[in-house]
Order: sequence, then structure tokens, then C-alpha cells
Amino acid sequence: MDRTQVRKGVIQVGKQDIRREAQELARHIPARLASLAQVAYNYFWAWHPDGQQVFRDIDEHGWTYSGRNPVRFLWRASQSALERAASDRKLVARAEALRDALEDELNRDPSDDGIPPENPVAFFCAEFGLHRSMPVYSGGLGVLAGDILKEASDRALPLVGVGLMYQRGFFHQRIDASGYQHEYWYATGPDRRPTAKITDEEGEPLCVTVPVWGENVKAHVWRVDVGRIPLFLLDTEVQENSPRQRFITARLYEGNHQIRLAQYAMLGVGGVRALRALGIEPSVIHMNEGHPAPAPLEMVRQWVREGVGFDEACNRVRRKVVFTTHTPVPAGNETYSPDEFGSVFVDVTSALGTDREGLLRLARIHPGDSNEAPGMTVLAIRMSRSTNGVSRIHGGVARKMWRELFPGRSVQDVPITHVTNGVHFRSWISLEMNQLYDRYLGPSWREQPVEKNIWQRVETIPAEELWRTHERRRVRLCGCSDPWDGLR
Repeated sequence: MDRTQVRKGVIQVGKQDIRREAQELARHIPARLASLAQVAYNYFWAWHPDGQQVFRDIDEHGWTYSGRNPVRFLWRASQSALERAASDRKLVARAEALRDALEDELNRDPSDDGIPPENPVAFFCAEFGLHRSMPVYSGGLGVLAGDILKEASDRALPLVGVGLMYQRGFFHQRIDASGYQHEYWYATGPDRRPTAKITDEEGEPLCVTVPVWGENVKAHVWRVDVGRIPLFLLDTEVQENSPRQRFITARLYEGNHQIRLAQYAMLGVGGVRALRALGIEPSVIHMNEGHPAPAPLEMVRQWVREGVGFDEACNRVRRKVVFTTHTPVPAGNETYSPDEFGSVFVDVTSALGTDREGLLRLARIHPGDSNEAPGMTVLAIRMSRSTNGVSRIHGGVARKMWRELFPGRSVQDVPITHVTNGVHFRSWISLEMNQLYDRYLGPSWREQPVEKNIWQRVETIPAEELWRTHERRRVRLCGCSDPWDGLR
């Protein structure tokens, strides 16, 4: 990788843009708090035990009012609150300790698991739930994707995330007096979030071009740091684009079929092109759900361009692609009419060395049935070397659902396995429980979370103290003042 340097296993492309944004923020706040500017631009703070508390202790109301977004919080914080925090030696020491913990995280050696740091796994997903301050997710799929990035950072795995920067995110809702739901959207404002738009050698925003609807759509690329892991998000809110083209990355899970398919083209085709523009050659493409299914098509196009036949190109691409299916009901596995599919991917088809029917065959359960609607999940399964469900039960359900894709095989022989979903436990354990575990289990519970001997010490926690910890968490959940502040 020439443009993309790798330092201690961490991809550096776009890092200078993050650093530039952090330096600008640092100039805005007192010098003694400058360490928080660096911390604010890496979501490591979201799962560090003292991460959110440091910002909250500067100005609790301001932290809540900013949506718990550290960048917006520091830009908007009153000068009096910042000066008061800067004169608090203990708070300054905690801020510097948080910065030091982040640097230690970034300076660890990469995991020795056989994945070259210069050829990381590329994890594609339509949504990433890192924290409420980055509203590019709607629910479980995104939260899982965010937890995977965090866990990859904890384990120092070579991995990058690829997604979309939704300018308006997922819908919000209100219920009127008659009980009806009304949804609404508002701009997410990525320029005041822990993000940076990646620039090229001339300092201009890096731009990739993606064919959609027979048109060339431009997209900028944002970098979001998640511990050691960079997340790259494509954004079509570009001046040269038409209003329809800009709307591609406006809303998560837009209901319009043409826009929805265009999002998947941008995520899959655009994601592969963005990695190429960044100088990143992944060892594996992991598609989390069917939305990024067009990604292998862009990889096929590259092989065809080098003179490889379409079928052989597909075989080569499959060796580098894995797929996780999530939805165990037919209604959740989207299909589209052949005309809808063809109109969005018209330029993709012409570059594959096949005709429209050749592409549609890849996306149908029964390739020769011209009346069957093509679907993203089918395309993803056909273009992957392996497919897995997200639990043992779901693996069995998925084998039954997709058995017809593998004619002549029994359900048990369908090559779909499972990897049980997990969570990034550091994100899901509250500050209060962290403190309680530290007192009674010792700090080793974080490094050895499955060690039974450590968790047997739970029996030593007094019932009264466990109940008080529960009450503190419940009060904080309700947004009330905490009567147990003296016990923190």
C-alpha cells in the first residue's frame, strides 16, 4: 500500500484529516483540556469506563443537550464551564489519562491471527450503531455491526468498516393526541460529529464515482475512528450531484425502491471503489446482511476488465467474500422487479461481460425463471464462498429457507453455517457496574471476560451494594438527579 500507511496495524489513510479536525477543536478550548479534542474524535471514549463521565463532569446539562456528542459539546460549551474544568486538577488528570489510554490502544501490536495488517478484512454493512451521537443506524443489525468494530479494536484485528453517511439518518417519531405515529427526519450534521471528510493530495475531498441509473454519481468519503478500526462512510451530498443523486444517502432504509437499490449500489460498488481509491486491498470482504450484495459485482468487473471471462471472474471473487444473513422470514429478504433491478444497475451489467439476464440469474433462486423477482440475499449467497446465520437455530432456519438454491441437497447438506451473535461487553456494562466489578472482581475481568474463576467472585458482592448500584443505574436511566452521587 503506497498511499495507505499502516502503523502498528492501524490504517493511516484519512488519519491526517481526523488529526486536522482535532487540532482545530483543541484551539477552541483551554490548553489544559486539549487532550479531550483528540479523545473526542475517536469512539474509544464511548466504551472506556471514564470516557463519557469526563465530558459529563465538565457540564452535565451541556453534555445531555449536545446529544452526548463530544465534538459538538466542546464546540458549544460555555467558556465558564470550560475554564472551571481546566482549573480542576483531578478532571484534567482524568482527561489526560483518557488520552493516554487511547494512545496505548493505538500503539498495541496487531493481532497475530494470519490476516496481514496491510490487507484487512473489509466489513460492509448498511448501518453501524456506534453510539447515539452517530445516527447512521436503526436497530439490531447496526448495533451488532458497531459492536463488531469495537471488538475488533479490542482484539487488535486488521479490519475496516464500510457504510453510508446518511445525512438525515433513520426516522424519528411522535405520537399525536389520537394515537397515530408521525415520522420525521432532521439533518445529522456530520461536520460537527466525530468524523472527518477524507481529502486527497491536493487537499480536496476525496471523491469516487459510482454508476447508478445510467448516471455517474459522485460520493465523498468520511472517516470515523472506532478505537483502532477506521469506518469509511460514503456520502452523495456533493454539489455536482443532482437532487435525486444527493438523496441516495439522505435516509436510512428509504422506502422508495429506486432509492433503496441505489443505496445498495453505492454501498457495494461504491464501497469497493472507495477502498481502491484509499489504497486498501482487503483480504476478505464480509457482507453483513444482503444490502452490500453489489460489492462482488464490482470485483467481478475488475477481473473482466483484465480479460477474465465472466464465470471465471465470479469464481475468483467468491474466494474472497463471506456473507452473514440475518433475517429468518421471506418478507425481510428484499426482492425487486427485473426492470427496477436493471434500471439501477444498467452500467454495472454492461461492464460485467454478460447481459442483463446473466446478472438476474445470479439474483434468482431459480436462475432460469424469468418471472422470478431478483433479490439481494440470493445474490449475496451466490457470490460468497461461505454463508452463515446468526445463531444455531437461525442457521437451521436459513438452510430450510434457501435449500432451493442448492438443488439435489438435503436440508442438512445446505452449506449455511452459523456464528452466534454476541455483544461488545465493555459497551454494555455501565459505569456503576464497572466500578462494582473492579472492587470485587479485580481489573482482570476486562481482559479475561470468560474466565469462570473470576466470575465466581460475584458471590462476594454484598446484596445491599448490588441493589444500590442497580438503583443508581435506574435513576440515571430516568434522567433524574442521582441520590447516590456520594457513593461514586
